[in-house]
Amino acid sequence: MKILLTGFNPSQTTRNYHLHSSQLHIVPWHYSLYNCLVDMGHEVEQRSIPLGEPVRPLTSFYSTHEFDSSHYDEVILFLGSPTQRVSSKFYEGLWTIAQFPNCILAFDDWQVKKQWRGIMSLAASTSASSPEDKQNGRGNLEDKLFGRFVLERVNKKTLEQVKPYERELRKGSDVILKKRNRVLVPGFQVGHLFDRSAPSSSSSPSSSSSSSSSVSLVMEGKGSEKDVREAFGAHLLFGEEIGYPRSRVFVVNPNPYHRNRTWEDPGHEGEESVGWRDRRRHSRGKKEIEERPRKRRRLNFASLAHSMTATWLKKQCGVPKGRGKSKAAAATENPPMTDNQHLESTTNEDKIPSHIGTWPLDLYGDRLEPEKRLPEDEMIKVFAQDWACLMPKYEHAGSGWWRARPLQCADTGSILVADDRELAVLYGWQYPFFGRKASDIVKLSDSELEDMASIQEWLLYAMHPLDKRVQRAEVSAVLHAPK
Repeated sequence: MKILLTGFNPSQTTRNYHLHSSQLHIVPWHYSLYNCLVDMGHEVEQRSIPLGEPVRPLTSFYSTHEFDSSHYDEVILFLGSPTQRVSSKFYEGLWTIAQFPNCILAFDDWQVKKQWRGIMSLAASTSASSPEDKQNGRGNLEDKLFGRFVLERVNKKTLEQVKPYERELRKGSDVILKKRNRVLVPGFQVGHLFDRSAPSSSSSPSSSSSSSSSVSLVMEGKGSEKDVREAFGAHLLFGEEIGYPRSRVFVVNPNPYHRNRTWEDPGHEGEESVGWRDRRRHSRGKKEIEERPRKRRRLNFASLAHSMTATWLKKQCGVPKGRGKSKAAAATENPPMTDNQHLESTTNEDKIPSHIGTWPLDLYGDRLEPEKRLPEDEMIKVFAQDWACLMPKYEHAGSGWWRARPLQCADTGSILVADDRELAVLYGWQYPFFGRKASDIVKLSDSELEDMASIQEWLLYAMHPLDKRVQRAEVSAVLHAPK
């Protein structure tokens, strides 16, 4: 098949955009999708369709040599929030959907609900806009769809350039909101959580808690099959707010065709190859490979949304509830010292500690501190050096939303600290360390740290093997689903 990959922003519409134009050089999951489709024998283009350029199925009556470049068997279009500065291809995306209404919609950002609300806001009909809405600055469809911010600041266009395509743009947004299209999201499969016998305990590298006790701990006592199925899966990304039909949501694990960096290949250099696999040390030409560093008893916390993750982070410190008292009150009552020696008892609830126990805690990703916003090739070095990486909890915990970090930590022998539901998705019910926080991990000896990292790596690849046949089957499922 001839397949088009496109979307609402330049990263989604440009092959290898992360290598040349992305500030943090994070490899998006559609990099893997492209590789997989090519390996399946499909002809793939990744580009933006200009306003006015027709996009039709190859079987269309209008198929001629003149329009061959815009004829496709399938279109996979990545959505985004229309009010984000990066969504500079928003109008082109809506135009493409209008031309190819049976396309596959896809997401590359876990904030699905936020993106959906943004699209709904711009697509609100004139008749639905009440006087109160208008008073609050929420104008009618024309005001929103062609508002100055989206039109000029985000898309760098004039009204004269887009107004002729108003009908198609409205149609494109309507197609999205009807919730009939196939939807593709990147994620770790969660089916193993519904089969509590996999993998067998006899094949585990260490003794582990029984599945039933793990389920009870993670699910907080709610362990029925129905409870588990509701607590895990891609439907959590949409929630009741969107209510997207579950039968139309397809999950693909990008890892088999994705290029996760290791210490030995931090720069993501050289020619790309769909057969590239970075589980072993290797050298590119005569380039010397840096030796892996000795592990340091240090934690890293990389997040682009610290305000959304501060509560989870503070729970990792192991500070008992009710300790948010003033220093004077604490001195009067003389409370016992907590394990976290460096966390002051203070009324400042927003304060993030510099240490957990005796381990320094380094924060990365804050937009207000550019020196702490490292590109991916530098962050992977941090993952390799530190014993533990904190992966914050978001509202979609349990959805299986894909991140490269679990594999990056596993491949560098580091420990991943995350929410129990995230850990269940990654490692299964046989995982023996549910309930452990960072404050527990900092007490471990080096040999115990090595054992924990080794068990995480073994279970991760047991649950989610780098099997390209599996990814091809997952992609094939969405391609051949009813349109």
